[in-house]
Amino acid sequence: MEDLYDLVLIPALILAEQDRHRNELDEATVIFICQSIKELVEEVNDRSNEQLALDAKDADGMVPSDTSPSKLYNTAANRENCVLCMPVSDEADEIVGTMLYHTRHNPHAISDGPNGSAH
Repeated sequence: MEDLYDLVLIPALILAEQDRHRNELDEATVIFICQSIKELVEEVNDRSNEQLALDAKDADGMVPSDTSPSKLYNTAANRENCVLCMPVSDEADEIVGTMLYHTRHNPHAISDGPNGSAH
C-alpha cells in the first residue's frame, strides 16, 4: 500500500496539481483524476482491511465477532502517537491525508525498507 501511494498515486496527484495550476487541465479532468485516485485509495484500503480480518481469524478458522478496522488497528502502538491532517488547499490534500490515515492505522500498509526494517 505504501509503495503504491509513494510511487504512483502521490506523484500522479502532484503532476495533476501542477497542470491544474498552469491551467493545462479543465475542471472535468481534475474532478475525474481526483475521483479515480480516491476510488483506488478506498479499494486498496478495503482489500487491506479484508486481509487484516483474515489475519485475525482464530485457530478454528472463525473470524472474531468484532473485526472492524477501528478495533483491529486499536493497538497500544497506534495509540501512542496522534497525527492530525487538515486539507487546507484542495481535494488533493484531502486524498493524501486519507492515504496517511490508512498507512498509520493499518499494519499491512507499511512495507519493509531496503534494509528490511519498516519505514
